[in-house]
Amino acid sequence: MQTVSNSFNIWDTMAAMTRWAISIVFFLIASCSLAVAAQPSNNGRANPIVAALRARNYTAALDLLTPALHQSPNDAQLWTFEGLAYSGQGRKTEALAAFQKALKISPEYLPALEGAAQLEYEAGGIEAEALLRRVLKQRPNDLTAHAMLASLAFRRNDCAEAVTQFEQCGPHLESKPSAMRRYGICLAKLERFDKAEMVFERLTAQADGDPHDLERLAAIQLALNRPADAVRTLEPVLSNHPSAVALAQAAEAYEDQKDTPHAVSLLHQAIVENPRDADLYLQFADIAFVHQSFQVGVDMLTAGLKAMPDSAALYVARGVLYVQLADYDHADADFEQAEKLDPQMTAGQAARGMVAEQQDDLDKALAVVREKLRQRPNDAMLLFVEADILAEQTPTWAVRSSSAP
Repeated sequence: MQTVSNSFNIWDTMAAMTRWAISIVFFLIASCSLAVAAQPSNNGRANPIVAALRARNYTAALDLLTPALHQSPNDAQLWTFEGLAYSGQGRKTEALAAFQKALKISPEYLPALEGAAQLEYEAGGIEAEALLRRVLKQRPNDLTAHAMLASLAFRRNDCAEAVTQFEQCGPHLESKPSAMRRYGICLAKLERFDKAEMVFERLTAQADGDPHDLERLAAIQLALNRPADAVRTLEPVLSNHPSAVALAQAAEAYEDQKDTPHAVSLLHQAIVENPRDADLYLQFADIAFVHQSFQVGVDMLTAGLKAMPDSAALYVARGVLYVQLADYDHADADFEQAEKLDPQMTAGQAARGMVAEQQDDLDKALAVVREKLRQRPNDAMLLFVEADILAEQTPTWAVRSSSAP
């Protein structure tokens, strides 16, 4: 399952944060202009401004707005016009300031709310979510607002909220592959694999889709314990310069089907092409451990450490294999080096205690672990090792007698 987990972790990077709609600013200009044009005006001064905005003649609109705002500085409609004109020119700072002035005058003025929400969203501003929710109070079925809220939730890794908002978009979501992809990623992270699989099946069926969607679909199928389906999904990728992710997924799928030689061959190919990918070495070590090919695993991890001498994870993995070979000195040295490279890596600390336990020196094992627990009293792995050592120290008859009534 290591490869599946890694696939989910890298999806955030692989799924670029594209805008919901490329021309959304122009859409806002058109829609907001029509909305304000429908409102009554005392002297008809809005009409030429609206005409200039519709014609995308933003300079003319701003020229008209200067005297109008001087005469009526508390007119939210005019400030909204100015925000739209600046947005059309790409002057987003000035546009947002104009929308904010409009909202200060009329806090629930919908065209200004929409304009400010869009600009805050594009800039990653902290006010974007609050503005979008204010839009939805007036327009609960606004698909664009729901989509933006979903993307904001995705950015902060709040997949439960992202899924809720994406599902408010209905059929509109299927016309936006980037949003569909984020929806599928979040479904997978929430372990709603069946629904996530349907999402990525639709995405992979598109002729111009993201080739990485096949890897995402394969990861879901591996999570569903369907390795044969994962292999079929990956076939188009494997035949055309496969990535390290695809090779590792295929290796996992073949290993799950008891085809270890094929799995090892794919992993070896992946490592040759990506010699600085630590996860590939760790996956190889897992296979070596399961099949008790401990020395083969040690040799591969040693090669990996030549390429990545600062990888604490590789030292821990090699140390575990050394323990299985009863080479406790080398194991302890690897665990100690892992701690030096990454003091937060408790796996290495716990493993050092296990080394002592393997050598039947339970007192030393307990001392090592308790020393680490003084530094991290709530570390789950260290507590587990302590309990395991104490159980080994306590004779079976003593446990029975202590539990007797």
